[in-house]
Amino acid sequence: MSPSSEPSDVTHDAWADALVAARKELGEKEFRQLSGTHSYESCSNTLAMEKQRIAKKWSRFEAVMGPILNVLRAFDQAVSTCVSSHPQVAALIWGSVQALLMVTTNSP
Repeated sequence: MSPSSEPSDVTHDAWADALVAARKELGEKEFRQLSGTHSYESCSNTLAMEKQRIAKKWSRFEAVMGPILNVLRAFDQAVSTCVSSHPQVAALIWGSVQALLMVTTNSP
């Protein structure tokens, strides 16, 4: 960086270079959304707001589904044992429920 370059100029140039690189990798819709963002700061702020929105949605889902999932977790081993004795149909259904339990347990 030359001493006469302003930090805002450098940031602007880096953002322009990033848009050129993103154009090659993103689909049309994604690129249109990104190209509407005119600076790194704007993009960063948008991403932070989106992260908060998703966290808020997840907390509402967890508040509603949490008690139900906790009951299912308590019976996980017992149901798995019963399902293993006649797995023809029940294993497909219980396997899906177990997958859901794993995902929700491992989520933030």
